[in-house]
Amino acid sequence: MALKKHNSRLFKVLGIFTGLQFLSALCAIIRAKLIALWIGPLGTGINSALFQTTELATMYFQSGARTAGVRELSQPSAENKLNAMALKLLCFRGGLILSVLFLLLSPALSLLMFGNLQDSWMFAVLSPCLWLAAYTVWQSAMLQASGQLARLAKASVYGIISASAISVPMFYLFRTLSIPWVILLFFATTALWTRIYRCREYEGLSKSEIGWGKGSFFGILWHNPLIKRLIKLSGALTASSVVAAICTFAFTVFLNRCYSTQSYGIYNAGYVILNTYLGMVFMALAVDFYPRLSRNSQSIRRMQLMITNQTSLLLSVITPGLVIFAFLAGFVINILYSPEYQSATSMVIFGLPGVVLRAVAFCMAYIILAKGDVKTYFLTESISGLLGLGLSIIGFITGSYAGLGIAYTLWFGIYAAIMLTVSRTKYGVSLPRKLLIYSLLATITVTLSSATAYLLLEKL
Repeated sequence: MALKKHNSRLFKVLGIFTGLQFLSALCAIIRAKLIALWIGPLGTGINSALFQTTELATMYFQSGARTAGVRELSQPSAENKLNAMALKLLCFRGGLILSVLFLLLSPALSLLMFGNLQDSWMFAVLSPCLWLAAYTVWQSAMLQASGQLARLAKASVYGIISASAISVPMFYLFRTLSIPWVILLFFATTALWTRIYRCREYEGLSKSEIGWGKGSFFGILWHNPLIKRLIKLSGALTASSVVAAICTFAFTVFLNRCYSTQSYGIYNAGYVILNTYLGMVFMALAVDFYPRLSRNSQSIRRMQLMITNQTSLLLSVITPGLVIFAFLAGFVINILYSPEYQSATSMVIFGLPGVVLRAVAFCMAYIILAKGDVKTYFLTESISGLLGLGLSIIGFITGSYAGLGIAYTLWFGIYAAIMLTVSRTKYGVSLPRKLLIYSLLATITVTLSSATAYLLLEKL
């Protein structure tokens, strides 16, 4: 009965946050269409350059501090309020320092990205985004860790909708000049709505209890073990994201230099479908799964039960969808992109079995995060990034876009094996034999569907 109730909650969370990520993707598509229509290729280029620079600058908070904060705040400890204040101090002061640094570097960033100093004002406008992102991370981590997912979803939805509604007339009226202000607006509205739906559970704690305001920021870091632990975990998570970003960038350079920019565009379309759109289900389930796993990280039995249930549920959700998607991949690519991107269809079709294997690896990887084992996490994620880079290069050279899809499947097959081995040998957590057989059958089913879909595609 308890398991049935738990699965019902997971399906509810899945529906809410998958819908949320779909809304976010839809707004991004609409925004890109409006820029292309009203501003043109120049606007698209400026928007991409500014947004990617801002995303990179906020990576420490978005990729590191939030995940680390959720983990620390999910622990069954009397120090949770102190952890919340430590995260607040890290985000508030760290975000302020990075914002000032970004402002000072705006001329250099303009010179690097656009080859001139005239556009420095755009980067200067974006500098508050770092503090706003840090504030949002603080509030979002507390909401996620405390299980207040409805409030977290409302803050995200209202932030996306309000920012999108305001940005439309800004694009139309101010064209190119509006781009940095619209990006700032998105960060500001997200921070505003997370403030409105903030977590009140940790309010009322005296700042002096963790030494807030006593001495310099770096002095507090040195003397406060809570903040030092947060920084250590956040740094490892961020470093893992950086390694993955470098590997992705290296493959981009390989395609652009050795083949063509068009080749990269087609590859990117396939990669976005496999990783972003299909990955929405993974991210949606992780919102609830990760805090619960962190709270039970000291019990091998509970972790094993949670991992087993989560993996089984995830495979049950995605396998039927992947079987159907194998036959609709070409149609979906036409809808999302255009007929010019049809070469990516073979990549998507042959990469679908890798999504099943990725689901298994995804669940197991969260064991390392829940344990707070930063060295193991950095090592496994770095190996995964380098493995993906090597297999992708070999796959494209030997089999073009179909080779990339096969490389994607091999990548996550090896990565899943690594995760299963590490989880069993280091933490004593393993999947039951029945679930391993079920995972294998799901992979075979999707592989056969992909092969059939590809043969049908070749006959057309």
